[in-house]
Amino acid sequence: MRTLREWMGEASRVYVTIDMDVLDPSEAPAVGNPAPEGWNTSTLLDLLAETLDHRVVGVDVVEVAPHYDSGGTSLLAAYIVLELLCLLEGGRQAY
Repeated sequence: MRTLREWMGEASRVYVTIDMDVLDPSEAPAVGNPAPEGWNTSTLLDLLAETLDHRVVGVDVVEVAPHYDSGGTSLLAAYIVLELLCLLEGGRQAY
């Protein structure tokens, strides 16, 4: 977390992309390249909450494989987008 904050400290603008492959397959099985022992959703959201601020100019969420999805991975991706928007709005309110 500290390294990420230091790196972001040098940037005037930041674009954030969330690859759903980073999550453990038990939480997001319908992705292009499932990563055993991947992060859980709470870890990802905690990282985003600690790092997103007014410098973020855009975000996206990628790597949901709808042909393999029974709905859970798509729902989780939509939830992450909602959380991203809330975090970004909160960060903008602070400035």
